[in-house]
Amino acid sequence: MAIEVPKEKKNHSLLWLGIIILILVAAYFAWRLFFPSSKIISEPDMTKLVGPTTQEVQKLELDINQVINHPVFQTLKSHLLSPLTTGPLGRTNPFLPF
Repeated sequence: MAIEVPKEKKNHSLLWLGIIILILVAAYFAWRLFFPSSKIISEPDMTKLVGPTTQEVQKLELDINQVINHPVFQTLKSHLLSPLTTGPLGRTNPFLPF
């Protein structure tokens, strides 16, 4: 007759507790990374950044005579000698070999 000694089951509760704690810590840091409670860079006020609206620009009136007769405009000089002439702009058929 053989005497059988029952094998003791190893208690893995400490291992499971460590894995659960590790998962919770990783989830906490992922949450803080993707959903921060405080913003690092505050969002600017868009009303200060954006210029006048299209409707405001359309309401503006431009008086050409006032611009042309302005003393600063009168001091401007033209630096172009004559209308620019351009040479040939390219080949008539760019796909032909050279």
